[in-house]
Amino acid sequence: MKPLLYVIFQLVVLGWVLVAHVRRDPSSTYRLLWLGALGGVIGLDVWYFANYAYPAGFVF
Repeated sequence: MKPLLYVIFQLVVLGWVLVAHVRRDPSSTYRLLWLGALGGVIGLDVWYFANYAYPAGFVF
């Protein structure tokens, strides 16, 4: 359960930072960079869950 809680916390913090920064600088390049960074973090989290945290599968 710890890995799941850590990832939820990580995504909440990154989402909050994304919203705060995009409000200050509405340029489309900046938004795309933030979206790419957040997508990369989500991709790494999925990879981590699939290979290390829950290799046999995750069941709610």
